[in-house]
Amino acid sequence: MKKEDITWPGSVEKAKEEIKTLHDKWVEKLINMSDAEYQSQQYAKWPLEGRSFADTALWLNGELMKNVAEIGYGRFLYAACKK
Repeated sequence: MKKEDITWPGSVEKAKEEIKTLHDKWVEKLINMSDAEYQSQQYAKWPLEGRSFADTALWLNGELMKNVAEIGYGRFLYAACKK
């Protein structure tokens, strides 16, 4: 994937819808995976080469949580500066 492959949905509302859609797809994928698929190394790429998909999923969810925390902190700082 290249940065050119990522497009802006056009508005905040559409971006929120896209995030919700991607979330729902991710959860659906995780729910429907077998134990063997979780243990498979087929999907592991850098930086988790040789690791299971379960490790990849855990790493990704941790990264997303950090991103959300950073966005929330940025919003907090922005709101605090407006006072």
